[in-house]
Amino acid sequence: MSEKIVQTAGRQQLGEFAPMFAHLNDDVLFGEVWNEAAIDVNSKKQIAISVDEVW
Repeated sequence: MSEKIVQTAGRQQLGEFAPMFAHLNDDVLFGEVWNEAAIDVNSKKQIAISVDEVW
């Protein structure tokens, strides 16, 4: 049983200033892509670590 990630940080922080970015970040990236069952947990961990290293 997998737990669905619900992301709201983009909408909370940028909702009024950049509503399209907030939608793409929260709904598309985290709502659709990140919760896709085709991406296994190990790959998600590697992506998160890689992105963290870039920033």
